[in-house]
Amino acid sequence: MKHDAPKQQQTTRPAPSSGKTVAVGRGATDSAAGHRYQGAAAARSPGTSGSQPAVTPTGPASELHQAALTLAAQHGEQLQQSAGKLGVPGENLAAVVLTEGQYVPKLAGNETLAIRFEPYAFFRETGRWLAATHRDQQAEQRVFDQAKALDGEAAHRSLRMGLGQVSGSEAVAAGYPSAEAMKQALDGNATAQLDAVTAVIAGDPSLKTAIGQADWAGVALLRAGPGYGALGYDQALAASAQAYKQAVKPGGDDDDDGKPVKRTRKKS
Repeated sequence: MKHDAPKQQQTTRPAPSSGKTVAVGRGATDSAAGHRYQGAAAARSPGTSGSQPAVTPTGPASELHQAALTLAAQHGEQLQQSAGKLGVPGENLAAVVLTEGQYVPKLAGNETLAIRFEPYAFFRETGRWLAATHRDQQAEQRVFDQAKALDGEAAHRSLRMGLGQVSGSEAVAAGYPSAEAMKQALDGNATAQLDAVTAVIAGDPSLKTAIGQADWAGVALLRAGPGYGALGYDQALAASAQAYKQAVKPGGDDDDDGKPVKRTRKKS
């Protein structure tokens, strides 16, 4: 869930697929590695800039809208209960989960836990850089296995896992003694994955307040650091919240009661 990057330093590395040299630093992004929130660009209107709310994706069949519908159908009840415990709107909590899911390779085959290995986090802890293509879950597992062979604990702490993509470095905040223990508990258990997201947010008052107030720039700063604008994180959060709200209350009004708008018929 948290996007780690090494502290700013005069270090360079070859980009995984381009061969170009890219600066390693706080908020740096690697487009070749696919570290992007594509949903933000797809949902952004031409006149939107900065951290203004993004517009709704075009049509109910958009990828983001479909993801919102699926999330609501499979985990809507738990999300609403967790949001109630946190004191935040359900669509705002769902926005965090949806945004993280927009760029994580989807599960396929016998996989039961969506993971993403963060090279920056591993580099920060070990000084070793491992290229990650983020092409699919098999690629994520391969680089994770390489990292484990070098430093098992650092490898697990550099992993992001499940719905909401909680980082291994947040294991204690999520209620687990170690990143490895958290991975074992979350594997194949969507309920535990969402509980971990809720626990991390509950333990960070600033993050919980920002989510509750739909302060997407604030959430993005806390989760992705000063470079969140390059990732489009705030835009993706806004679009995701809007998509989820429409998914759970199609045709409803803008209030939180979920009741449809009553229209008075004019007398002829």
